[in-house]
Amino acid sequence: MACKSVTYRIAGLYLLPILLLVLLVPFSQSGVDNSIFSVTLEKYGLGWLAAGVSVVIIIAAFSCANSGFYATTRCLYSLAVEGLAPKKLGALNKHASPQNAVVFTIVPMWIVLILGSFFSRGNLYANLLTMSGFTGTLCWVGIIASQLIFRRRLKARGHDVKNLKARVDFPGISVFALVAQLVGLLFLVFDREKLPVFIMAVSAIVIPVIIRVIAKKTGYTRVLNTLKNGELSFDEKYPQL
Repeated sequence: MACKSVTYRIAGLYLLPILLLVLLVPFSQSGVDNSIFSVTLEKYGLGWLAAGVSVVIIIAAFSCANSGFYATTRCLYSLAVEGLAPKKLGALNKHASPQNAVVFTIVPMWIVLILGSFFSRGNLYANLLTMSGFTGTLCWVGIIASQLIFRRRLKARGHDVKNLKARVDFPGISVFALVAQLVGLLFLVFDREKLPVFIMAVSAIVIPVIIRVIAKKTGYTRVLNTLKNGELSFDEKYPQL
């Protein structure tokens, strides 16, 4: 149900509000200083409602930051368990919490915030937002690419993708989304203010990949079986027909 309804949720929660905002407010009046929803409501004389929306957005921002931090630490822990990150990051404390992964995540966050408050007060939020959006978009690029590769491997083994419980009936949409997101990211190269952010975001992805390749070639990687009871590998579940 989640896979089938996500398209409608994205359209209702993101695409439709963005379309309405674009029709109501000129892009030159948008920015990161204030919520565009509050700016729009104030523009049309609904200041009282704009104040309420601002409160909701602040609460939602804290909730989003908290959930992002939680997801980051658990992803880091999972990578360590699967042998894709240092083993120490996969350790649990007496409360069954990935304490090392939490410390490894939160310390750099505070360092960036403290240094940024002294050296780049004006651009810190915008740059962090851009970097977060860049890496988040690349995550979706990876998800789409994985789905396309998965379909190709199934077809190569003689399986019909229509038999999948959660399937994509129009794979052309996935290709379009993949290309559109990559093109959007490349536009940052032509923005002088965002070019350093682009370089840092790409480095944060490329450098770990290089380290992984070097570690694999030098024999410093760990190969672990992460399948749980009842789970099957791709080769076991989809053998060659």
